[in-house]
Amino acid sequence: MYANVRPCASLSPYVATKHPKMNLVIVRENEEDVYGGIEHQQTAQVTQCLKLISRPGSERIVRYAFEYAKPTAARKSPALLKTTS
Repeated sequence: MYANVRPCASLSPYVATKHPKMNLVIVRENEEDVYGGIEHQQTAQVTQCLKLISRPGSERIVRYAFEYAKPTAARKSPALLKTTS
């Protein structure tokens, strides 16, 4: 499993921002969320492509994110889902 770990912090006061104290880490799943090569043509102008994401893969990345957050002073560990629909 490969986790995409992306620390994000505000560059205030050097860059103007509405969130000068922002300090967070985004953990994304990198292995399963790829193009699976499963596709079919619905019409002459529309092709549907599928991404394959498993429950075990999702649970692994969630577990990794929470284990990553444990040693920090984080008060919250929100989980978000990004869809493109």
